[in-house]
Parts: sequence; C-alpha cells; structure tokens
Amino acid sequence: MSLAVGVAVLTGNMQFFQTPDGSYAAWTALGWVIFALVAFTIQGGAEELIARGYLLQSWMPRFGILGAMIAQTIFFTLAHSLNTGMNIFSALSLVLVSLLLGFWALSEGGLWGVIAFHATWNWAQNSLFGIPVSGIPAENSLLTVGETTDADPLISGGLFGLEASITTVVILAIMTAATAVFWARGRNNRTR
Repeated sequence: MSLAVGVAVLTGNMQFFQTPDGSYAAWTALGWVIFALVAFTIQGGAEELIARGYLLQSWMPRFGILGAMIAQTIFFTLAHSLNTGMNIFSALSLVLVSLLLGFWALSEGGLWGVIAFHATWNWAQNSLFGIPVSGIPAENSLLTVGETTDADPLISGGLFGLEASITTVVILAIMTAATAVFWARGRNNRTR
C-alpha cells in the first residue's frame, strides 16, 4: 500500500494534506486508529473465514483447486461489487487479491496469515493513509492522503481508492504470481 501511495504522490495524482492540529484531535484520531485495527481484524477475519476458510476448503475436494479458487474469488469480488467507485480495475484488484490470499492460505495450511494481511491492508488504507477502502471513505487517520484536483483515476483509484489503481493491480499481480509459484513448489515437494 505504501508503494501505491508513493507512486500516486510522486506522479502528482495524490498529495498529503495537513491533519487536524491539537491534542484532542490527535488523541481522537489515535483512539480511532486503534479501534479500527480491531474492527478491521474482525471484518477481514470474517471475510477470510467464509472465502478462504469455508469456500476454498469445502470446494477443493469436490471441484479441485480450479473450482475452489473460482468459487472463493467470485464470492469475494461480488461481496464488494456494490461499493462506491467499482470499475474494471477494482474488480481486477479484487480477483487478484482473492487468488493471492487463496494460494497463501493453501501454502500456510491455515488462515492466520491471510487474516493478518487483510486486516493490515484495510487498516493501512483507512487508518494510516486516510484513503477509501473498497469505496468506503476513511473517518479518522494518522495521515491524510487525497487526490489532487487533476488526478488520473488510473493512478489514484478514484472513488474506490488506491485498490483500483493500475499500480495496485500490478503489485497484486506480482504478489499473486509469486504466491502461486510458492504454493505449487510446496505442493510438488509434498507429493514426492
């Protein structure tokens, strides 16, 4: 997420804004940020239990890896499909993160890592950078990063947030490919 923010800022599509001054505002934001981490862990954990826990695990014995990955990817993408700013890049980002987390869960043999990633991903956007998470605006954050007046949604992600940027799609594609290769190598080593 920091890389996507960096690219958007360096290309002039996003900028850092001043956060509210005063100790009350700072304590309020800090309290919200801590609360948000807990909330995102619960929310991300629930999504992971359904997508990578139930769907991936229960579909794999019946429909193989391809059927299981398709099922959990469709669920995860459709669960976010009515969010503000949904477009082709946000859909592609959701598909890629579904595959990334699917291969990760299979490689790990559990859900702790994907829950931590999901919670931290959402928390960093919302509570660290103040960027919308899947089209849901941030309430309070440690930093405030927003689009410039002439921002290109291809780089800033538009209303959906940085998840719908080309930068995030490329980053997720690389991470997904690496995780799929890691899973395949581990699977080949286990079958020998």
